[in-house]
Amino acid sequence: MDQKIAARVQRAKKLEAQGDLAGARKIYQGITKKHPQDDMGWVMLGAVEDEISRQGDGKFGGKDAFAQALRIRHHPSIINDLGNILLRNELRWQEAETFYREAVIRHRMEGAAQNLAVCLLNTATVKGTSDGWREAWQWYEWRDMHKLRDHPLLWRGEPLEGKRLMIQFEQGYGDHVWGLRFLKYAKEQGATVIALVQPNSIRLCLAQQYVDEVYNIKDDSRFEVDYVTMLLSMPGYMLPNSMPVTEGRYIETGFVPARGKKLRVGLCWNGSVDKGYQAWRNIALDRLRPLMVARPDIEFVSLQKGKHAADSPEMSIDRQSIDGCIDLWDTACLMESLDLVISTDTVVPHLSAALGIETWLLDRWSSCWQFGIGGPESDPCWYETLSIHRQPSFGDWNPVIGEITEKLRAWQPS
Repeated sequence: MDQKIAARVQRAKKLEAQGDLAGARKIYQGITKKHPQDDMGWVMLGAVEDEISRQGDGKFGGKDAFAQALRIRHHPSIINDLGNILLRNELRWQEAETFYREAVIRHRMEGAAQNLAVCLLNTATVKGTSDGWREAWQWYEWRDMHKLRDHPLLWRGEPLEGKRLMIQFEQGYGDHVWGLRFLKYAKEQGATVIALVQPNSIRLCLAQQYVDEVYNIKDDSRFEVDYVTMLLSMPGYMLPNSMPVTEGRYIETGFVPARGKKLRVGLCWNGSVDKGYQAWRNIALDRLRPLMVARPDIEFVSLQKGKHAADSPEMSIDRQSIDGCIDLWDTACLMESLDLVISTDTVVPHLSAALGIETWLLDRWSSCWQFGIGGPESDPCWYETLSIHRQPSFGDWNPVIGEITEKLRAWQPS
Protein backbone atom coordinates (compact mmCIF):
# COMPACT_ATOMS: atom_id res chain seq x y z
CA MET A 1 0.00 0.00 0.00
CA ASP A 2 1.58 3.30 -1.10
CA GLN A 3 1.82 6.35 1.16
CA LYS A 4 -1.10 8.24 -0.43
CA ILE A 5 -3.45 5.27 0.03
CA ALA A 6 -2.14 4.76 3.58
CA ALA A 7 -2.91 8.38 4.45
CA ARG A 8 -6.46 8.06 3.12
CA VAL A 9 -6.94 4.84 5.08
CA GLN A 10 -5.80 6.62 8.23
CA ARG A 11 -8.40 9.36 7.66
CA ALA A 12 -11.07 6.72 7.13
CA LYS A 13 -10.08 4.85 10.30
CA LYS A 14 -10.28 8.10 12.27
CA LEU A 15 -13.80 8.70 10.92
CA GLU A 16 -14.77 5.17 11.87
CA ALA A 17 -13.52 5.77 15.40
CA GLN A 18 -15.65 8.93 15.54
CA GLY A 19 -18.72 6.99 14.39
CA ASP A 20 -18.83 8.54 10.91
CA LEU A 21 -19.16 5.26 9.00
CA ALA A 22 -20.68 6.95 5.94
CA GLY A 23 -17.66 9.26 5.68
CA ALA A 24 -15.28 6.32 6.00
CA ARG A 25 -17.17 4.39 3.34
CA LYS A 26 -16.87 7.33 0.95
CA ILE A 27 -13.08 7.33 1.36
CA TYR A 28 -12.84 3.56 0.81
CA GLN A 29 -15.05 3.85 -2.27
CA GLY A 30 -12.63 6.46 -3.62
CA ILE A 31 -9.69 4.14 -2.98
CA THR A 32 -11.31 1.21 -4.78
CA LYS A 33 -12.31 3.41 -7.71
CA LYS A 34 -8.82 4.79 -8.19
CA HIS A 35 -7.00 1.57 -7.27
CA PRO A 36 -9.37 -1.28 -8.24
CA GLN A 37 -6.61 -3.91 -7.93
CA ASP A 38 -5.82 -2.99 -4.33
CA ASP A 39 -7.46 -5.91 -2.50
CA MET A 40 -7.20 -4.31 0.96
CA GLY A 41 -9.24 -1.34 -0.22
CA TRP A 42 -12.06 -3.73 -1.03
CA VAL A 43 -11.63 -5.55 2.29
CA MET A 44 -11.92 -2.31 4.27
CA LEU A 45 -14.87 -1.14 2.18
CA GLY A 46 -16.62 -4.45 2.83
CA ALA A 47 -15.92 -4.20 6.56
CA VAL A 48 -17.38 -0.71 6.93
CA GLU A 49 -20.42 -1.61 4.78
CA ASP A 50 -20.91 -4.64 7.00
CA GLU A 51 -20.91 -2.46 10.11
CA ILE A 52 -23.31 0.06 8.53
CA SER A 53 -25.68 -2.74 7.61
CA ARG A 54 -25.59 -4.35 11.04
CA GLN A 55 -26.32 -1.02 12.72
CA GLY A 56 -29.24 -0.55 10.35
CA ASP A 57 -31.47 -3.58 9.74
CA GLY A 58 -29.03 -5.98 11.38
CA LYS A 59 -28.08 -7.78 8.19
CA PHE A 60 -24.53 -8.75 7.33
CA GLY A 61 -23.16 -6.42 4.65
CA GLY A 62 -20.26 -5.87 2.27
CA LYS A 63 -20.93 -8.83 0.01
CA ASP A 64 -19.89 -7.23 -3.31
CA ALA A 65 -16.76 -5.63 -1.86
CA PHE A 66 -15.68 -8.85 -0.13
CA ALA A 67 -16.27 -10.84 -3.32
CA GLN A 68 -14.14 -8.40 -5.32
CA ALA A 69 -11.30 -8.61 -2.79
CA LEU A 70 -11.43 -12.39 -3.02
CA ARG A 71 -11.09 -12.24 -6.81
CA ILE A 72 -7.86 -10.29 -6.41
CA ARG A 73 -6.28 -12.25 -3.58
CA HIS A 74 -7.20 -15.10 -1.27
CA HIS A 75 -8.39 -13.89 2.16
CA PRO A 76 -9.41 -16.59 4.66
CA SER A 77 -11.38 -14.15 6.85
CA ILE A 78 -13.42 -13.00 3.87
CA ILE A 79 -14.42 -16.59 3.13
CA ASN A 80 -16.08 -16.73 6.55
CA ASP A 81 -17.71 -13.29 6.03
CA LEU A 82 -19.23 -14.38 2.71
CA GLY A 83 -20.52 -17.53 4.38
CA ASN A 84 -22.26 -15.38 7.01
CA ILE A 85 -23.94 -13.27 4.33
CA LEU A 86 -25.15 -16.31 2.39
CA LEU A 87 -26.43 -18.03 5.53
CA ARG A 88 -28.04 -15.18 7.46
CA ASN A 89 -29.10 -12.74 4.74
CA GLU A 90 -29.97 -15.00 1.83
CA LEU A 91 -30.71 -18.39 3.45
CA ARG A 92 -28.41 -20.05 0.93
CA TRP A 93 -27.02 -22.34 3.59
CA GLN A 94 -25.83 -25.06 1.22
CA GLU A 95 -23.65 -22.51 -0.63
CA ALA A 96 -22.56 -21.05 2.71
CA GLU A 97 -21.47 -24.54 3.73
CA THR A 98 -18.87 -24.50 0.94
CA PHE A 99 -17.33 -21.26 2.25
CA TYR A 100 -17.31 -22.42 5.87
CA ARG A 101 -15.84 -25.78 4.94
CA GLU A 102 -12.93 -24.07 3.17
CA ALA A 103 -12.43 -21.69 6.10
CA VAL A 104 -12.30 -24.57 8.58
CA ILE A 105 -10.45 -27.27 6.68
CA ARG A 106 -8.06 -25.24 4.55
CA HIS A 107 -7.40 -22.36 6.93
CA ARG A 108 -8.11 -23.94 10.34
CA MET A 109 -10.50 -21.16 11.31
CA GLU A 110 -12.18 -22.56 14.42
CA GLY A 111 -14.66 -19.69 14.45
CA ALA A 112 -16.21 -20.97 11.21
CA ALA A 113 -16.67 -24.51 12.54
CA GLN A 114 -19.88 -23.71 14.41
CA ASN A 115 -21.35 -22.07 11.30
CA LEU A 116 -20.43 -25.10 9.22
CA ALA A 117 -22.20 -27.26 11.79
CA VAL A 118 -25.30 -25.03 11.60
CA CYS A 119 -25.45 -25.49 7.81
CA LEU A 120 -25.19 -29.26 8.12
CA LEU A 121 -27.73 -29.42 10.96
CA ASN A 122 -30.13 -27.30 8.96
CA THR A 123 -29.85 -29.69 6.01
CA ALA A 124 -30.81 -32.56 8.33
CA THR A 125 -33.69 -30.57 9.84
CA VAL A 126 -35.15 -29.35 6.54
CA LYS A 127 -34.76 -32.62 4.65
CA GLY A 128 -35.75 -34.76 7.61
CA THR A 129 -32.79 -37.03 7.00
CA SER A 130 -29.52 -37.84 8.73
CA ASP A 131 -27.45 -36.29 5.93
CA GLY A 132 -24.55 -34.47 7.55
CA TRP A 133 -25.90 -35.11 11.04
CA ARG A 134 -22.90 -36.93 12.48
CA GLU A 135 -20.36 -34.62 10.83
CA ALA A 136 -22.25 -31.55 12.03
CA TRP A 137 -21.91 -32.44 15.69
CA GLN A 138 -18.23 -33.18 15.24
CA TRP A 139 -17.69 -29.64 13.97
CA TYR A 140 -19.99 -28.23 16.65
CA GLU A 141 -17.52 -29.44 19.28
CA TRP A 142 -15.26 -26.55 18.19
CA ARG A 143 -17.74 -23.86 19.26
CA ASP A 144 -16.39 -21.04 21.41
CA MET A 145 -18.82 -21.85 24.23
CA HIS A 146 -17.36 -25.33 24.79
CA LYS A 147 -15.69 -25.00 28.20
CA LEU A 148 -14.79 -28.67 28.75
CA ARG A 149 -13.05 -29.62 25.50
CA ASP A 150 -9.79 -30.54 27.24
CA HIS A 151 -11.32 -32.01 30.39
CA PRO A 152 -9.80 -35.42 31.29
CA LEU A 153 -13.25 -36.89 32.01
CA LEU A 154 -14.92 -35.60 28.84
CA TRP A 155 -17.68 -37.98 27.73
CA ARG A 156 -17.39 -39.15 24.13
CA GLY A 157 -20.26 -41.59 23.92
CA GLU A 158 -19.02 -44.31 26.28
CA PRO A 159 -21.65 -46.60 27.90
CA LEU A 160 -23.44 -44.84 30.75
CA GLU A 161 -24.82 -47.76 32.75
CA GLY A 162 -23.89 -47.18 36.39
CA LYS A 163 -21.91 -43.99 35.58
CA ARG A 164 -22.24 -40.50 37.05
CA LEU A 165 -22.56 -38.00 34.20
CA MET A 166 -22.35 -34.26 34.87
CA ILE A 167 -23.90 -32.03 32.19
CA GLN A 168 -22.96 -28.36 32.07
CA PHE A 169 -25.73 -26.23 30.56
CA GLU A 170 -24.79 -23.57 28.02
CA GLN A 171 -26.06 -20.84 25.70
CA GLY A 172 -29.65 -19.56 25.96
CA TYR A 173 -32.58 -20.78 28.01
CA GLY A 174 -34.27 -22.08 24.87
CA ASP A 175 -31.25 -24.35 24.41
CA HIS A 176 -31.61 -25.48 28.03
CA VAL A 177 -35.21 -26.56 27.52
CA TRP A 178 -34.53 -28.13 24.12
CA GLY A 179 -31.54 -29.99 25.55
CA LEU A 180 -33.32 -31.43 28.60
CA ARG A 181 -34.53 -34.33 26.44
CA PHE A 182 -30.93 -35.56 26.27
CA LEU A 183 -30.75 -35.78 30.05
CA LYS A 184 -33.78 -38.04 29.83
CA TYR A 185 -31.99 -40.21 27.26
CA ALA A 186 -28.94 -40.41 29.54
CA LYS A 187 -31.11 -41.56 32.44
CA GLU A 188 -32.69 -44.20 30.21
CA GLN A 189 -29.18 -45.48 29.47
CA GLY A 190 -28.55 -46.04 33.18
CA ALA A 191 -26.65 -42.88 34.13
CA THR A 192 -26.88 -40.89 37.32
CA VAL A 193 -27.67 -37.51 35.79
CA ILE A 194 -26.10 -34.40 37.36
CA ALA A 195 -27.06 -30.99 35.95
CA LEU A 196 -24.91 -27.87 36.34
CA VAL A 197 -27.24 -25.01 35.40
CA GLN A 198 -27.92 -21.29 35.58
CA PRO A 199 -30.09 -20.19 38.54
CA ASN A 200 -33.15 -19.62 36.35
CA SER A 201 -33.20 -23.33 35.39
CA ILE A 202 -32.51 -24.94 38.79
CA ARG A 203 -36.07 -25.58 39.97
CA LEU A 204 -37.22 -26.72 36.52
CA CYS A 205 -34.45 -29.33 36.46
CA LEU A 206 -35.17 -30.42 40.03
CA ALA A 207 -38.77 -31.15 39.02
CA GLN A 208 -37.71 -33.71 36.37
CA GLN A 209 -37.52 -37.33 37.56
CA TYR A 210 -34.71 -38.08 35.12
CA VAL A 211 -32.40 -35.51 36.79
CA ASP A 212 -30.78 -36.87 39.96
CA GLU A 213 -28.77 -33.87 41.17
CA VAL A 214 -28.83 -30.16 40.29
CA TYR A 215 -26.22 -27.54 41.11
CA ASN A 216 -25.74 -23.85 40.37
CA ILE A 217 -23.29 -23.42 37.48
CA LYS A 218 -21.40 -20.88 39.63
CA ASP A 219 -20.71 -23.55 42.25
CA ASP A 220 -16.98 -24.22 42.20
CA SER A 221 -17.24 -27.43 44.24
CA ARG A 222 -15.53 -30.58 43.02
CA PHE A 223 -18.03 -33.23 41.99
CA GLU A 224 -17.57 -36.98 42.17
CA VAL A 225 -18.31 -37.97 38.57
CA ASP A 226 -17.20 -40.47 35.93
CA TYR A 227 -17.81 -38.20 32.94
CA VAL A 228 -18.53 -34.56 32.12
CA THR A 229 -20.10 -33.05 29.02
CA MET A 230 -21.58 -29.82 27.69
CA LEU A 231 -25.33 -29.92 27.12
CA LEU A 232 -25.10 -29.27 23.39
CA SER A 233 -22.44 -31.92 22.93
CA MET A 234 -24.92 -34.63 23.89
CA PRO A 235 -26.96 -34.87 20.63
CA GLY A 236 -23.96 -36.02 18.62
CA TYR A 237 -23.52 -39.03 20.91
CA MET A 238 -27.14 -39.68 21.87
CA LEU A 239 -28.34 -39.57 18.26
CA PRO A 240 -25.15 -40.38 16.33
CA ASN A 241 -26.70 -41.57 13.08
CA SER A 242 -30.35 -40.61 13.14
CA MET A 243 -32.38 -37.61 12.10
CA PRO A 244 -33.80 -35.33 14.82
CA VAL A 245 -36.29 -37.01 17.15
CA THR A 246 -39.74 -35.54 17.66
CA GLU A 247 -40.80 -35.40 21.31
CA GLY A 248 -44.15 -34.98 23.01
CA ARG A 249 -44.22 -33.83 26.60
CA TYR A 250 -40.91 -34.39 28.37
CA ILE A 251 -41.06 -31.69 31.06
CA GLU A 252 -43.24 -32.00 34.16
CA THR A 253 -44.16 -29.47 36.85
CA GLY A 254 -46.43 -31.48 39.16
CA PHE A 255 -48.76 -28.44 39.13
CA VAL A 256 -52.47 -28.78 38.31
CA PRO A 257 -54.05 -25.33 37.85
CA ALA A 258 -57.69 -24.40 38.27
CA ARG A 259 -59.48 -23.73 34.99
CA GLY A 260 -61.85 -20.87 34.26
CA LYS A 261 -64.60 -20.60 31.65
CA LYS A 262 -62.59 -18.69 29.05
CA LEU A 263 -59.90 -20.15 26.83
CA ARG A 264 -56.47 -18.90 27.86
CA VAL A 265 -53.80 -18.06 25.29
CA GLY A 266 -50.26 -17.14 26.27
CA LEU A 267 -48.46 -14.49 24.26
CA CYS A 268 -44.77 -13.53 23.95
CA TRP A 269 -43.48 -11.06 21.37
CA ASN A 270 -39.89 -10.09 22.15
CA GLY A 271 -36.57 -11.76 22.93
CA SER A 272 -33.83 -10.31 25.08
CA VAL A 273 -31.88 -8.70 22.22
CA ASP A 274 -32.91 -5.50 20.43
CA LYS A 275 -29.93 -5.18 18.04
CA GLY A 276 -28.33 -7.29 15.33
CA TYR A 277 -29.81 -10.30 13.57
CA GLN A 278 -31.13 -11.72 16.87
CA ALA A 279 -33.53 -8.76 17.00
CA TRP A 280 -35.14 -9.91 13.74
CA ARG A 281 -37.28 -12.33 15.77
CA ASN A 282 -39.03 -9.52 17.70
CA ILE A 283 -42.43 -8.13 16.86
CA ALA A 284 -44.17 -5.07 18.30
CA LEU A 285 -47.10 -6.06 20.51
CA ASP A 286 -49.26 -3.41 18.87
CA ARG A 287 -48.98 -5.31 15.57
CA LEU A 288 -50.73 -8.28 17.19
CA ARG A 289 -53.87 -6.24 17.85
CA PRO A 290 -55.91 -8.03 15.09
CA LEU A 291 -55.11 -11.34 16.77
CA MET A 292 -56.18 -10.15 20.19
CA VAL A 293 -59.62 -8.96 19.08
CA ALA A 294 -60.35 -12.04 16.96
CA ARG A 295 -62.45 -13.84 19.60
CA PRO A 296 -64.28 -12.63 22.69
CA ASP A 297 -64.04 -16.05 24.40
CA ILE A 298 -60.24 -15.86 24.76
CA GLU A 299 -58.28 -14.36 27.62
CA PHE A 300 -54.73 -13.43 26.63
CA VAL A 301 -51.97 -13.95 29.18
CA SER A 302 -48.58 -12.27 28.83
CA LEU A 303 -45.53 -14.51 28.93
CA GLN A 304 -43.27 -11.54 28.24
CA LYS A 305 -40.50 -10.69 30.70
CA GLY A 306 -38.03 -7.82 30.71
CA LYS A 307 -38.31 -4.26 29.50
CA HIS A 308 -40.92 -5.08 26.85
CA ALA A 309 -43.40 -6.55 29.34
CA ALA A 310 -45.13 -3.15 29.61
CA ASP A 311 -45.41 -2.55 25.84
CA SER A 312 -48.74 -1.13 24.58
CA PRO A 313 -50.26 -0.76 28.08
CA GLU A 314 -53.71 0.02 26.69
CA MET A 315 -54.08 -3.49 25.25
CA SER A 316 -56.17 -6.00 27.17
CA ILE A 317 -53.82 -8.73 28.38
CA ASP A 318 -53.14 -10.30 31.77
CA ARG A 319 -49.67 -9.05 32.71
CA GLN A 320 -49.88 -9.76 36.42
CA SER A 321 -49.52 -13.55 36.25
CA ILE A 322 -46.09 -13.46 34.63
CA ASP A 323 -44.95 -10.78 37.10
CA GLY A 324 -45.06 -13.43 39.81
CA CYS A 325 -42.77 -15.80 37.90
CA ILE A 326 -39.17 -15.67 39.07
CA ASP A 327 -37.73 -18.56 37.03
CA LEU A 328 -38.50 -21.13 34.36
CA TRP A 329 -40.31 -23.46 36.76
CA ASP A 330 -42.74 -20.68 37.73
CA THR A 331 -43.28 -19.90 34.05
CA ALA A 332 -43.91 -23.57 33.27
CA CYS A 333 -46.50 -23.74 36.06
CA LEU A 334 -48.23 -20.67 34.60
CA MET A 335 -48.21 -22.32 31.19
CA GLU A 336 -50.02 -25.35 32.63
CA SER A 337 -53.12 -23.13 32.84
CA LEU A 338 -52.98 -22.24 29.12
CA ASP A 339 -54.75 -23.83 26.17
CA LEU A 340 -52.43 -22.36 23.54
CA VAL A 341 -49.17 -20.41 23.37
CA ILE A 342 -48.30 -17.97 20.56
CA SER A 343 -44.75 -16.68 20.62
CA THR A 344 -41.77 -15.45 18.70
CA ASP A 345 -38.52 -17.42 18.90
CA THR A 346 -37.56 -17.19 22.58
CA VAL A 347 -37.44 -19.76 25.38
CA VAL A 348 -41.26 -19.57 25.53
CA PRO A 349 -42.15 -21.81 22.54
CA HIS A 350 -39.49 -24.33 23.57
CA LEU A 351 -40.93 -24.52 27.09
CA SER A 352 -44.60 -24.67 26.13
CA ALA A 353 -43.98 -27.32 23.46
CA ALA A 354 -41.86 -29.35 25.88
CA LEU A 355 -44.87 -29.26 28.22
CA GLY A 356 -47.02 -30.68 25.41
CA ILE A 357 -49.02 -27.46 24.99
CA GLU A 358 -50.16 -26.49 21.51
CA THR A 359 -47.69 -23.83 20.39
CA TRP A 360 -47.65 -21.50 17.38
CA LEU A 361 -44.22 -20.08 16.60
CA LEU A 362 -44.10 -16.69 14.87
CA ASP A 363 -40.78 -17.17 13.15
CA ARG A 364 -38.43 -14.71 11.52
CA TRP A 365 -37.42 -15.31 7.94
CA SER A 366 -33.89 -16.46 8.74
CA SER A 367 -34.98 -18.61 11.67
CA CYS A 368 -32.72 -20.95 13.62
CA TRP A 369 -31.52 -24.40 12.57
CA GLN A 370 -33.71 -26.07 15.22
CA PHE A 371 -36.75 -24.77 13.35
CA GLY A 372 -35.24 -25.15 9.88
CA ILE A 373 -33.65 -22.22 8.06
CA GLY A 374 -34.99 -21.86 4.60
CA GLY A 375 -38.70 -21.73 4.06
CA PRO A 376 -42.08 -23.38 4.56
CA GLU A 377 -40.92 -26.82 3.44
CA SER A 378 -39.07 -27.23 6.73
CA ASP A 379 -41.48 -28.79 9.20
CA PRO A 380 -40.55 -28.90 12.87
CA CYS A 381 -39.16 -32.23 13.94
CA TRP A 382 -38.32 -31.61 17.59
CA TYR A 383 -41.73 -30.92 19.18
CA GLU A 384 -45.01 -32.70 18.41
CA THR A 385 -47.24 -29.78 19.41
CA LEU A 386 -45.37 -26.93 17.72
CA SER A 387 -46.31 -25.39 14.37
CA ILE A 388 -44.26 -22.77 12.52
CA HIS A 389 -45.60 -19.61 10.90
CA ARG A 390 -42.64 -17.99 9.15
CA GLN A 391 -42.14 -14.65 7.44
CA PRO A 392 -42.22 -15.14 3.64
CA SER A 393 -39.51 -12.49 3.24
CA PHE A 394 -37.19 -10.49 5.45
CA GLY A 395 -39.08 -8.45 8.07
CA ASP A 396 -42.55 -9.16 6.63
CA TRP A 397 -44.82 -9.97 9.56
CA ASN A 398 -48.12 -9.02 7.86
CA PRO A 399 -48.81 -12.41 6.22
CA VAL A 400 -47.90 -14.18 9.46
CA ILE A 401 -50.27 -12.05 11.53
CA GLY A 402 -53.06 -12.54 8.98
CA GLU A 403 -52.47 -16.29 8.91
CA ILE A 404 -52.54 -16.84 12.67
CA THR A 405 -55.51 -14.48 13.14
CA GLU A 406 -57.60 -16.58 10.76
CA LYS A 407 -56.28 -19.76 12.33
CA LEU A 408 -57.25 -18.50 15.79
CA ARG A 409 -60.80 -17.70 14.69
CA ALA A 410 -61.28 -21.34 13.70
CA TRP A 411 -59.18 -22.87 16.48
CA GLN A 412 -60.58 -25.27 19.07
CA PRO A 413 -58.38 -26.71 21.80
CA SER A 414 -57.59 -30.40 21.43
